[in-house]
Amino acid sequence: EGAHVEAALVDAKGRNAIARLDGGKLLIARVMADGVSARVLAPAQARVRLARGQLSVAFADLGYPSLHMRLENPPAWLAELGAHA
Repeated sequence: EGAHVEAALVDAKGRNAIARLDGGKLLIARVMADGVSARVLAPAQARVRLARGQLSVAFADLGYPSLHMRLENPPAWLAELGAHA
């Protein structure tokens, strides 16, 4: 509530998304069953990896499944998250 999206990326199928919010937090959203699941977290609560056109985000909360997205050209802000993970 009250956060603003600074940058966002949605996968080609429109089923997964990651966004950088003002204040440095991340928003992860994904289609799950017949709804949408969303998490807002600090970057330290996730391990972001970029390799060979694949984004992988693993969460400190083991009950929330990892996010995987194929990317052709990751934006600079996302590449920076992966570099600092």
